[in-house]
Amino acid sequence: MKKLMYLPWIVVLVVLLTGAKPSSSVALVVCAPGYPGNTEQAQPTMDAFAENVESLTGWKKGRLTATYFETAAAGIEAMKAENAAVALVPLSLFAQQADALELEPRLLAVPNTGPVEAWTLVAPQGTAAEPRSLDGWEVASRAGYAPEFVRGVVFEGWDLPETANIEFTTRIVSRLRKAATGENVAVLLDGEQSAALGSLSFAKDLEVVFTSKPLPAFVACTIGDRLDEKDAAALFEALLELDDEKGGADVLEQIRLVRFETLDDVRIDQIESVRERAANRN
Repeated sequence: MKKLMYLPWIVVLVVLLTGAKPSSSVALVVCAPGYPGNTEQAQPTMDAFAENVESLTGWKKGRLTATYFETAAAGIEAMKAENAAVALVPLSLFAQQADALELEPRLLAVPNTGPVEAWTLVAPQGTAAEPRSLDGWEVASRAGYAPEFVRGVVFEGWDLPETANIEFTTRIVSRLRKAATGENVAVLLDGEQSAALGSLSFAKDLEVVFTSKPLPAFVACTIGDRLDEKDAAALFEALLELDDEKGGADVLEQIRLVRFETLDDVRIDQIESVRERAANRN
């Protein structure tokens, strides 16, 4: 059994908990902007996820429910609800909403590419040797809905021109194809997308012009002080144990995760730095 060292992701998760009383219902919402699927398609998987986690908490059957939201707007609205107590989100959404929603990091959610990922900027071959080359360009990304994260966190130390237009897109391959034909388009890829870049037939017409420092992929957070610590301990301990339980690894795979991990002091400091840098871009 893993030991929970710190108690205060595919794929976006957001977990909503009432936590006011020991018998209160617990609602879990998965939010992953730019990832495949929608609420209706994901519901059977969410039901299985909730059932597996619930079985490890010792809670009464049916106390935990789960729902998925595929857009940032829907996930943010869910986190504003009165019963929202815990969020599990991609780092980009954490960076954008940490202060507004009083998010505090508690665990890492680990995709199959690992607990951290480097973001990669890809541009047409031979066109963007320096940041200033992107003056007036489109910079498209799955994280484009959070420009404060892109500019303040991903591009730290690499001065992306203010005239570059950061755009959110779910059509990454389409944007890469435009870049490959020489259009003024650069594409910012996360770890999963970067790993797949070489499989594209037109990859030879693209080049990597920037790679970020490794950053956590997804984080589990509390929202304010809405969650009772006893319930928080039970929930987070269950998440840490999930990959070791029968059926747990399978349901994690269905939501594009491998496991959950504790946050050590290094990761906590790194995530808090992300919060500060993103806030400075607002």
